[in-house]
This record gives sequence, C-alpha cells and structure tokens, in this order.
Amino acid sequence: MVALGWAIHPVPTTPEAFGTLLYLGIGTQLAALRAIPWRSGHQMLHDPLLVATGLYFPGGGVGLVAWLAVFDGRVPGRTISWWAFLFNRAMSAIAHVVPSLALFELFPSVGGDHWWALPIRTVLYASASVGLNYIMTALGMSYVRRVSVWTMLFENVGVSTLFATLALSIAGGIIFLLLQMPVGYVMAPALFGFVLAVRGNVADAQRQTLLKDQTLDLAAQALDARDRYTESHSIRVSELSGRLGEHLELGDRECELIRTAGSLHDLGKIGIRDDILNKPGPLSEEEWEIMRRHPDIGADMIAQHSALAEVAPIVRHHHERWDGTGYPSGLKGDVI
Repeated sequence: MVALGWAIHPVPTTPEAFGTLLYLGIGTQLAALRAIPWRSGHQMLHDPLLVATGLYFPGGGVGLVAWLAVFDGRVPGRTISWWAFLFNRAMSAIAHVVPSLALFELFPSVGGDHWWALPIRTVLYASASVGLNYIMTALGMSYVRRVSVWTMLFENVGVSTLFATLALSIAGGIIFLLLQMPVGYVMAPALFGFVLAVRGNVADAQRQTLLKDQTLDLAAQALDARDRYTESHSIRVSELSGRLGEHLELGDRECELIRTAGSLHDLGKIGIRDDILNKPGPLSEEEWEIMRRHPDIGADMIAQHSALAEVAPIVRHHHERWDGTGYPSGLKGDVI
C-alpha cells in the first residue's frame, strides 16, 4: 500500500511538504499512544490526524504515516502477537491509502473550489476509511474466532460506536483547514488537546467503573462464601440477568442496573443466622419467616446509598412470583 500510494501520488519534494508530513507524523504517533481505554478494547485517537494527512498527502504520504506512526505501546512478540501487530499496520495503511487515492484520483473535482468542497471530501474520505477499517477488522477477527463476519460486526460494532468514530475522523478536516495557515501549526495541537482532555475524563470514568464492578464482584463472592449451597450463585445471576436484559433490548443503563442487582440480590442474607442459612434439612415455618426477610434487609441496606438507590427495588422484589405466591409483597401478574 505504501509503495503503491507513493508510485501513484508521491509526496512533493519540497522542504515545506516534508516539514508538514513530519509534523503530522509526529502528531499521529503521539495520538496513537493516547488511546481511550474501554471495557473491551480501545478507542483510537489518531484517526483525525490520519484523515488530515490523507487530505494533505493522499497516497504515499498518508500510507507512510499510517504504516510508521501508529505504534500504540504494545510490543510485538510480548504484549501483542506479530501477526496482529502487522495486521493492524496493514489495515491502517489500506484504510487510508485506498480512500485518499480514490477521492483524489477518481473524483478530483468533488466540490471544486466551492466552500463546501472540503466538508464533502472529508465526509467521503472518513466514511470510506471507517468502513474499510471495520470490515477488515471483522474479517480478521472472524477468521481467528471461526465465526461469521456479520456476527462479528453486529455483536461488536454498535451504531453509537460507529458514529463516534466517524465524527472523530471528520475532525481531520478541521486540522487540515488549520494547517493552511502558519498559525494553524500552533492551534492544531490545541484542538487535539481538547480530545485528549476528554480522553482523560473517560479513562478516569472507566477506572472508577472497573473499581465498582470489582468491588461488587468481591461482595458477591463474600456473600456466596457464607452459603455453602450457592457457590458463585450471585455472579451467575448477575451475568444471566444482564444477558436477558440485552436480549430484551433494555438499553445499556438498565442492563447495568440489572447486573448490579444480580450481584447484590442476596445481600440481605448477611442478616440471616448461620444455623438457618446453612441448615441441612427443611426449614420450619418460623425459620422460613426469618429467611423471607432477606430481600427487605438487603434492599434497605442498598437504599441508604444514593448511587445504588435504583437497585434497591430490584433486590427487594427478586423473590416475587407471577402467581402472587412470592415474597415479601406477594406481587402478582402485571403488578410485578
């Protein structure tokens, strides 16, 4: 891709051109080292700089930067396999060389000199680049995991993720516009600094979410350890409930609440005596009355914490039954 791009559209041999290419290459590499961490994977931040490079230096220039300046800190052979390292580099080069050449060689007059030419070029380029990127990633991962390409795409790429990546890529047009002026070389890093500030906030939120999830898992394990009959029960309930919520398309926030409730649904058992909780035989009616208090005990404990207040009703009513024979409130049918 780099060789093909250079053969069709090489970088102009002027000091100014090489200086700008070096500027964009350094910016791309710095951005590649500052990816936004998510639960499963990372949101790369170098896409807008690659789009700006492709608008400035289609073909050879963007191919060179996409191949050489996207090191994300993972050492090949140690923290990432060599095939994955090379695949990512090749994918990055293809996803920018092909759209940049197509746009500037096949459609050289899109927009002409009109004010809306740059926005159209940027949207076309960014859309083609993001599309190629996702498709090639899905092809690679489907081959590794032995699942269909469509399954890989639909299960791992949400609409919100797609639009967020596209919007970030389109910001490359703004960087390109800034670099048309000398002062733009000073202002472009300030623009990207805003993205890095957002990245810092998101990374901090991710760390807090991870800490919360691990704390809840620890609490669930501690609860299950008290009851010899329910090893890992709370963690299984949490995971199965979350999957059911996703299947019912309840939304990320509601599914997260359900998972949290699943982890803590038996919290009230901490207030039940061991001789009742671990009784080997059937419980007496009096003992059942005590056991049936655990949903209320757990919900009352949870309700005292504002961050978990919405979880309390789910915990309180997790033993209700559709026919009204559940507890603690005996809710029936649609009332549930």
